Amino acid sequence: MALYPPIVASSMPAFDINNQNGVKVYFSLPNYNGDKRDEIKNVHVTIRNQASNVSVVNNVSDILIKNIQQDELDKIYNRYYISITNSDIVNGFSIDKLYKVQLRFSSVIRSEEVTPADFFTNNLDKFS
Repeated sequence: MALYPPIVASSMPAFDINNQNGVKVYFSLPNYNGDKRDEIKNVHVTIRNQASNVSVVNNVSDILIKNIQQDELDKIYNRYYISITNSDIVNGFSIDKLYKVQLRFSSVIRSEEVTPADFFTNNLDKFS
């Protein structure tokens, strides 16, 4: 099964860095994925400081693993989102800083026994 990457807008509006629910990053499913929504288990997220291109993700692998979410209104527009919180970012979000976010779908869930490096290396064919 081939997964195609999510469709994301080239930019998103400013947000309140103090919002406890986090920042919603919206995307839609490409038509090429067809009816494979159930095969997409989660979304891998990288976040970088746009000025320096340094990762700002607050974990060892520099990749967040997020669940796909959808509100009732989003079902009408057939769009999905993931939420990024202050705790996902090293030292939290900063005012007047631009972030570069990249998303990819995964059709497999990482078990805790497998190291992140082994998981990503052994499952390359299961990512968009």
